[in-house]
Amino acid sequence: MLSVQIDNNNSVDNGGGVYVYEGTFTMQGGNISKNNAARDGGGIYVSSGPFVQDGGGISGNTATRDGGGVFIRSFGEVFIDDNAEYFGNMAARAYRLEASHEDKESDPGVSIAII
Repeated sequence: MLSVQIDNNNSVDNGGGVYVYEGTFTMQGGNISKNNAARDGGGIYVSSGPFVQDGGGISGNTATRDGGGVFIRSFGEVFIDDNAEYFGNMAARAYRLEASHEDKESDPGVSIAII
């Protein structure tokens, strides 16, 4: 995603603005804002795979459960440039970034690096 605006979307499940299933999501600039998910990932939901944010903003998104801004389910690496902006994201438990996995014994989980 290169300098794209994704806003004012609603999902009855996960990923109000963007839903990624088994792939890499790279955000270079742009904004993801004012999206809503009935479950997880108000702005972005990544099922599995890397999430890379090089600048841009994620703001004003909501999720009923987890990850108002971004929700990473499992098997993903997260790289966030220090120019990335997060503000005003809301969720029941994790507002900015939530990383989770269901089977903790077999799932290596998520690694996060702020670059």
